[in-house]
Amino acid sequence: MEDDELARRARDGDRSAFEQLIARHDRQLAAWLMRQVRQSADVDDVLQEILLKAWKSASTYQGGNYRAWLFQVARSCLMDWGRRNRRHKAVDIDEAPEQADRTSVNSKHASDHQAAVENCLGKLDERGRLLIRARFGGEDDLPAVCNKLGVEKKTAQNLLSMALSRLRDCVESRS
Repeated sequence: MEDDELARRARDGDRSAFEQLIARHDRQLAAWLMRQVRQSADVDDVLQEILLKAWKSASTYQGGNYRAWLFQVARSCLMDWGRRNRRHKAVDIDEAPEQADRTSVNSKHASDHQAAVENCLGKLDERGRLLIRARFGGEDDLPAVCNKLGVEKKTAQNLLSMALSRLRDCVESRS
């Protein structure tokens, strides 16, 4: 049975059809996650979030390439997970007596990281820079950048994911 037919059945609440779809794509998804998540212990948690979100949002799949849709869901979940994960690791000043010593080290690390991000942004093509800036609060929002570039929103989201991946790889190679 084709992905689109299984996805249609999953959208109608057929759990078995959804499980068949996931069985077709979960190895590639897990391999991709292993490269994205630094702590291998977190991969299973993130994967479960992705699968839950895919099940709950099955009605948003409109046909075409199920794997691409699933990876878009995965990227969204991974960004949400990353934001939550950073917040949980924030240091409470009252619990950190040596905070003053760490502040200068953290400031230097933050400024080095910011410099690496700016340098790597400069290495991206104009389209990638525009999309990243739109996503993270630049002058133009994503719909305005889509109009400027003459691309559909879905295409822009895929291009943005690729640009973010290139940016992340570049920044990580500098650290």
